[in-house]
Amino acid sequence: MCLRWSRKPPADKDGNFYDGGFLRDLDQPLQLVSTKDDVKNHADLKALVAAVREKPAERFAKIDKLIDMDKFLSFLALEVITWDWDGYPMNRNNYRIYHDPKTNKITFIPSGMDQMFADPNGPILPNFQGFVARALLETPEGKERYLKKMADIMKNVYKTGDLIKRLDDLEKRVQPALASVDANAGRDYKNQVNRLRDGIKVRQKSVDEQLSKMLKK
Repeated sequence: MCLRWSRKPPADKDGNFYDGGFLRDLDQPLQLVSTKDDVKNHADLKALVAAVREKPAERFAKIDKLIDMDKFLSFLALEVITWDWDGYPMNRNNYRIYHDPKTNKITFIPSGMDQMFADPNGPILPNFQGFVARALLETPEGKERYLKKMADIMKNVYKTGDLIKRLDDLEKRVQPALASVDANAGRDYKNQVNRLRDGIKVRQKSVDEQLSKMLKK
């Protein structure tokens, strides 16, 4: 399951737009793809790096001032729910960053999501490699809000029946086209779809069970 995002920044925006590159975090030089009269010398990223390195007691508040917290928590939760292990939170890979000059807030954008549902039973508190994710979840406020955001997504967004119906609809369109290009791939496509369909079902059960235990603590 692979999703692609444009390398272009959000429409009608003039802030700094960065490409995360390959296995790079914010303390390394990220490519500045586009900008217009926004902060210079990666000052937006440097400020976030400094906030991440604050003592735990002050860290959440400092990070909250610099990122769109609700979007970031949604980003983290969805990356883990779909077990996109090769994204920013778990592998410091396949992501973009946009700094909005109007709000002075940073937003993380997923990209190249081609490793989803690899482990449907993966932990909902994995070993985060992205240090913004790791540092946030090390704070009591960050962990609590992350778990609540995940619970909200599982209740109101992650609808297994709707996801599988969408998958079935796409299979009917993609399989004939794929078979016309590569007969072997076309024959194997059903197996790949079945793996993903099973992963979607198993993941819901696994996440719900883990959340139930953690939210009771």
